[in-house]
Amino acid sequence: MATAAVLASALCSSHAALVTALANSGTLLANFDTATPGTAFGLVSVSGIASGQVLTAIDYRPVDGALVGLGYNSATGNAGVYTINVATGLATSINANTLSLGIGLAQLTADFNPTANALRVVTSGASSNNFRIPTAGTGVLTTDTALNGIANPSIVATAYSRNVPGGGTSGATTLYEISGTGNAIVNQGSIDFFTGSGTSPNTGTLITGAGLTGLSGANIVDMDISSTSGGDAGTAYVSTGIGFYALNLATGVATLVGNTPFAITDFAVAPVPEPSSLALVAVALAGAAGIRRRRA
Repeated sequence: MATAAVLASALCSSHAALVTALANSGTLLANFDTATPGTAFGLVSVSGIASGQVLTAIDYRPVDGALVGLGYNSATGNAGVYTINVATGLATSINANTLSLGIGLAQLTADFNPTANALRVVTSGASSNNFRIPTAGTGVLTTDTALNGIANPSIVATAYSRNVPGGGTSGATTLYEISGTGNAIVNQGSIDFFTGSGTSPNTGTLITGAGLTGLSGANIVDMDISSTSGGDAGTAYVSTGIGFYALNLATGVATLVGNTPFAITDFAVAPVPEPSSLALVAVALAGAAGIRRRRA
């Protein structure tokens, strides 16, 4: 029951959140605590992804806390959206539409807009590189205005702030991104955008923010933002594959929290639930781990 003990300790830490990470070319899920990334638990193999697709991006959907993944087939350019059982790794398709993102994309990032409940997808394509999949990731692919405002930005990571159902006050949320070539934080659209105020991320407008210090933007593989139930701006984290950092979105200063015991390709910070919910999650994941041990 060592896994259960580590899990309960991690989930109940008062100043930390659960992280679910992708590893081994999208075929493995693992969990760790934002305060102790060197201690991994709940490792499971991913199954159920369509043949030819690689699970490329994951995010916890704010509206219901479900882990959602984006699969991508580089040869065909088509993608799939899945919910993923964190305890078993089983992926279930939730989108029957054709999602054509483009062939041979070197970079693909995705994150849920907590206000619109739509999955934002930003790619390395020269054009048609700014997408939305509405209705909790089940809807028809919408192609928004291509990224503009910064030449060759090389967006390597994407994350929305105020990452709780409905976002912040009046639905405010910011789409933050990392420019690999610019070594800087950028925002797509206005800070704390809400309908009727400022510039929407749908316009693709990139605005340069703070430059990065403490690491190189080109080495970042993903970013996510953890917010409390009050809809605060949140705490940002980035990964370089092995290094896991806390990122100050205002200053660009990245502080190493620790190294993960494996190279990750993407990660998602789980919503911060009430203590009673934490206990239930711990019991569920620990129970699943016990079942796997008995079957082994």
